[in-house]
Amino acid sequence: MLNSTLLIIALLLPANAFAEVLDFPILSTNKGNIYRSTNLQSQLEKEYNFSVANGTVLLVETPSFKNTKYIKQNNTLVSWGHEVENSQLIFIISCNESEYKHGYHTAVNVAKKMNPKNKFRVRFLSINGRVRYESRKPLNQSEIKKILNKIR
Repeated sequence: MLNSTLLIIALLLPANAFAEVLDFPILSTNKGNIYRSTNLQSQLEKEYNFSVANGTVLLVETPSFKNTKYIKQNNTLVSWGHEVENSQLIFIISCNESEYKHGYHTAVNVAKKMNPKNKFRVRFLSINGRVRYESRKPLNQSEIKKILNKIR
């Protein structure tokens, strides 16, 4: 009886109810600020005075900036330009070898804790740190837009 009740409860919960929540510090090269992945929404709204409630974090984890998958993913993000601002997509780069020099990133020690296997990975997070989607391959703009439409 208990097993069937637990199964019914599990089936009724949304799929993302079991999603991992990542709680890590985020650095900003522009202002030197430190944010937290679990309360990024409130921090950004307070700082910039506009809502990012529909925002999504694109966390790019890489063993090195020379990694071919990272280079391909970075080229996609750079080519996107200012259009990305309209989609409220926030990029965070996490490298196990050195810190990213532009925008939002993690410290090397944080990157190593999150990515101990030293692999390339792209993760979509809610604006409060919940993992919504994960890929081990670089994603093009079309794929990113499709994923955003599914998880929002």
